[in-house]
Amino acid sequence: MIAARLHGVRDLRVEELAPPDPGPGELLVRVQATGVCGSDLHVWRTGAFVTAFPVTPGHEVTGVVAAAGEGTATAVGTAVALDSRVPCGACPECLAGHAQRCGAIGFLGEVCDGGFAELVMVPESRTWAVPAGLDPAVAVLAEPAAVAMHAGRRLERLAPGARRIGVIGGGPIGALCALMLPPDLDVVIAETDPVRARLLADATGMPVVDALPAGFRADAVFDCAGFAGSVATAMAACAPGGTVMLVSLHHAPEALDANALLAAEQAIAGCHVFEDEMPATLAALAADPGRFAPVVNRVVGLPELPDAVAEAAAGGYRGLKTIVVPEGAA
Repeated sequence: MIAARLHGVRDLRVEELAPPDPGPGELLVRVQATGVCGSDLHVWRTGAFVTAFPVTPGHEVTGVVAAAGEGTATAVGTAVALDSRVPCGACPECLAGHAQRCGAIGFLGEVCDGGFAELVMVPESRTWAVPAGLDPAVAVLAEPAAVAMHAGRRLERLAPGARRIGVIGGGPIGALCALMLPPDLDVVIAETDPVRARLLADATGMPVVDALPAGFRADAVFDCAGFAGSVATAMAACAPGGTVMLVSLHHAPEALDANALLAAEQAIAGCHVFEDEMPATLAALAADPGRFAPVVNRVVGLPELPDAVAEAAAGGYRGLKTIVVPEGAA
């Protein structure tokens, strides 16, 4: 099989590897599509989160079971989406069903080989059945869309009356957060890049502005950008009593005005990946695939992936979602 292997910082190579053999409780999945995530670019730039090089990145994966290890119940040929989380499974948060809060959590493609390959091996427990007939180019959005659904569900619990929503950052997570919200909400997306903004407006059918305007007062603001100062930007666009939802990773500590937060009685909520949303997310994608399909606007093969990652990391690619389709994938 071929795979894109990260050998170190900015060193991604496409190589021939022997296919892995599934052990007890494991499935060998023939990859149909893998999404390129902003965190993949961060790992490429910095080597962060990787426990050992070389490693095959890629954590947004859908495919078909090619072989099954002893003790598994999933039939060969079953279409599955992969759970990106690799938690410890033994801490109080894991045992309580909150694996996303595990203090030792790692992720597919960082602590073990991921989906930038023709084949990937995963525990059966980290797979979810894809609804029949769902195009892999939409099913591949299951993992990031589950992140978006998790953030939306947290908002429903924390601020059930929120109606006016701001989204800062028009990348794939920002687009999916907007699309996963109930359609009757008033959603405005802020995206500074004019090319991406046009794509985003076409993909979502929602208003897209270069910045949430002065005086904008949302019931909730999703920070899907993670740039320096984005938390303060979200707080400024949030109404008194409103809620800031932190969805994007920040790569440096953020300063915030605690007195302003106190005086406005705003709340800030972290939203780390997802909890149990994968089945509901897959059902939502299957119920209205045309709503989500426009988020994907570039498809590359594994041989082109190193150049595509370098281009995106340098800011040269200004689209929404890139997916990788391995050569020979079904």
